[in-house]
Amino acid sequence: MSAIASPTRRIHRVRGITLAEVAVVIGIFAVLLAVATPAYFSYRGKQAVNTAQDMVEAMLARSREEAMTAGLPFPDDLSASGIVATAPSGMFGQNAEERLIARLRKRDRAGQTPKTLTSRDLSQTASIGLQTEGFGLLDLDTQPDLEGVFFEIVSETGGAETLLASLPVEINGEFLLHQGSDSARLTFDYNGHRQTVGVTRRGVISTESNG
Repeated sequence: MSAIASPTRRIHRVRGITLAEVAVVIGIFAVLLAVATPAYFSYRGKQAVNTAQDMVEAMLARSREEAMTAGLPFPDDLSASGIVATAPSGMFGQNAEERLIARLRKRDRAGQTPKTLTSRDLSQTASIGLQTEGFGLLDLDTQPDLEGVFFEIVSETGGAETLLASLPVEINGEFLLHQGSDSARLTFDYNGHRQTVGVTRRGVISTESNG
């Protein structure tokens, strides 16, 4: 009887990953992260600016519709002269703890607490800046007898609110601006990427891109 040859065993050795190779992979990830992070935050900031412009434009259009439907006229002296107090100047919203809020409020009868029709966080996840031009400052909470529809921009930090701009809306859809102003602008900015929403006393709403 002939002997049966046993099969030859082949031993495969698994080569492990060295610490040097791990270090190289980590280094590559670190470089990619360093390159991608600024680009991501820049993209997010620009998107926040664009979204803020869109939201404000839509809210201003709605404010005209609400005012014309409500039919609540402002006092003759306010309609004729505009708002006496000037909205604060400068750049707002760039503090990480500061939120920019746009809201639409209405008071149907004198003495009532104003009703918030809509409110939007313009800052979202990025600290975008805001500049105002041509707006007045009319605090609805300190004017209990004033009826009507109001578009407002407020700054909120730690739960405390600061009114930045007021825009009362006439029953014919016109805007009440700061005394002597025929137009007003809100400009949102993130690292030079700017989007502007403009309004005229006659109620025309426009947008503009800069950068």
